[in-house]
Amino acid sequence: MKYVIDCSVGFKWFVVEPDRPKTLRLRDDFTSGLLAPDIFPTELGNALRLHMVSALADAGDGRNALVVDFRQIFSLPVPYLRKHAASLGSRWRLQSPYREHFSQAFARFFMRVGLPAAIPAFK
Repeated sequence: MKYVIDCSVGFKWFVVEPDRPKTLRLRDDFTSGLLAPDIFPTELGNALRLHMVSALADAGDGRNALVVDFRQIFSLPVPYLRKHAASLGSRWRLQSPYREHFSQAFARFFMRVGLPAAIPAFK
């Protein structure tokens, strides 16, 4: 039997989501029977570059959640950041284990290695 999968299934192979065990079983049980569109790798890469910080229980400013785009990374001097953070007063902060989850998502995005498409098969 053949199955056509989309990015939402492949995404759950890499990110902890409620249905992840089902998608892993599908991947492992039907490896030779899985089909995907040609744009599957591109869709998956775009999905993995965004990280949603879990919904906020008490968002006083009306936001439901935060989404971080890992392609928008800026480097700023630490003294400037400390001064700016002190001037903001109360602000959102990630607590453990969410801080670790965010850090792992950031690492997953940057640890991807791009290889040329024309690599000869290993013999």
